[in-house]
Amino acid sequence: MKIVFCDLDGTILMPGEDRLSGAAYEGVEKILQNNIIFCVASGRSYSELKRIMKDFDDKVYFIPSDGSQIIYKEETLFAKSLDKSSMNYLDEERDYVLHGKYLSYVKSCKDTFVRKIKEQYNGHIVRVANYKEIDRDVYKLTLYNSDREIPLDNVYKDYMIREFVNDTNKGYAVKRLMEILHLDKKDSIALGDGVNDIEMFQAAGESYAMIQAPPHVKKQATGTVINFSRFIEKVIKE
Repeated sequence: MKIVFCDLDGTILMPGEDRLSGAAYEGVEKILQNNIIFCVASGRSYSELKRIMKDFDDKVYFIPSDGSQIIYKEETLFAKSLDKSSMNYLDEERDYVLHGKYLSYVKSCKDTFVRKIKEQYNGHIVRVANYKEIDRDVYKLTLYNSDREIPLDNVYKDYMIREFVNDTNKGYAVKRLMEILHLDKKDSIALGDGVNDIEMFQAAGESYAMIQAPPHVKKQATGTVINFSRFIEKVIKE
């Protein structure tokens, strides 16, 4: 095995965790020590991934914002930004966040909502009156309490949040990175636990879903594991 693609929340990090430590830290370290490439593929923005992986941020590849970018040692190898010139669909939205490479931008008239978002993203947030104020590329949209039709790809949804990207997903970015590195599908293995990991499973030569993943997600993987440490055992055996 030459490259590992791994989701973050629910795989490397368990609920309530917000930093890489213990077995997770040792697992990433072990992969790198075995000269295997490690790539974090997550719905989180790059600034969040960089913070969480701070001891490894110059050694690992990042696929943030559900496949909208590929970043290595601060260099953007691939990016699929949103078209800000055609975001008129946001004119009537009350609460949303647009995610850039280093900063995210929140629009809301509610101070309590803005404070909550700033806490969630560890301060990497700028408050804006609307998207027209943003002068940098953005890669992902998070809408709150809205059922409006959006001309983008919906990569996540629950009872109050929907997240959108522009014609990409984790699997697309996985394929692009393997092309960049001149690796074959058989050289790769992936780990995840969510619906947004299914395309990543399909793009990798081998894939594992966490045991707590929904049944339809587990069905798309070639196997299941109980935790990240067990996954590392499979990677090193390969």
